[in-house]
Amino acid sequence: MNFNLLPAPKGGGFRMEGYWVWCGSVVKDEEGRFHMFASRWPTWLPMHPGWIVASEIVRAVADTPEGPYHFQEVVLQRGIRCFRSLHRECDVGQKVVNLPSSIVFPHSQSHQ
Repeated sequence: MNFNLLPAPKGGGFRMEGYWVWCGSVVKDEEGRFHMFASRWPTWLPMHPGWIVASEIVRAVADTPEGPYHFQEVVLQRGIRCFRSLHRECDVGQKVVNLPSSIVFPHSQSHQ
């Protein structure tokens, strides 16, 4: 296979000092900005079991799909149980929230 890949742009993507960032999914809003939803956990934890016990979902924004992305907020904090289902439900305390199908959560939220 020949993919004809070009080099990644310098300074693009998304990174956070002191965190592992993994499994980003990007959606484009009505104004043309790009929102990345990704899993993060502190780098003082090893990859395993860090991604299982300390992941949280963050949102970052960029003007182009390749970034650079800038952190905006924590969308789902540690301790919120998410699991795979056809409806992508999250158990937030006593309330079950149906999430839009365009948002894909990393595996770390599906094990709890």
